[in-house]
Amino acid sequence: MSEEKPVTMERHLQTVIVVIIVSLLGWVGVTVQQTQVSVAQLSVEIEYLKVEVAKPSARFASMERRLDAIENRLSELKTQ
Repeated sequence: MSEEKPVTMERHLQTVIVVIIVSLLGWVGVTVQQTQVSVAQLSVEIEYLKVEVAKPSARFASMERRLDAIENRLSELKTQ
C-alpha cells in the first residue's frame, strides 16, 4: 500500500506536466499562426507601397523626358 501512494502521486504529477506541455504547444501553435497571418498582411501592404512609390517615379521620368524635349526644341529655335 505504501508503494501505491507514490505511484499515484507520480501519475497525477505526470498528468499535470503533460497538460501544461500540451497547453504550451497549443499556445505556440496559435501564436505562430497569428504571426503568419500578420506577415502575409505586411507582404501585401509592402507590395502596394512599392506600386505607389513607383507611380511618382514614372511620372517624374515622363516629365523629365518632356522637359528634355522642350529644352532641345528651344535650343534648336535659338540656333535658327
